[in-house]
Amino acid sequence: TSNIADVFSIDAGRMEVGKAADVVIWSSDPFELNSHVTQMFINGEKVTTEARQDKLRERYMSDSEMPRAYNK
Repeated sequence: TSNIADVFSIDAGRMEVGKAADVVIWSSDPFELNSHVTQMFINGEKVTTEARQDKLRERYMSDSEMPRAYNK
């Protein structure tokens, strides 16, 4: 992205100390179907990649004496 930023004279496209950055780290090639996001940073802050579906899967698939719908 730095080459495109240079062409349009935009101060962006590089990861440097003191600059805001949005970065996504993938497990492999992002265009592969089995690839997934492992880490994500927005404005330099690490954010969780856990989705609501992940939490629901954990809730309903965990072992419990109660019916699955009642697990917390």
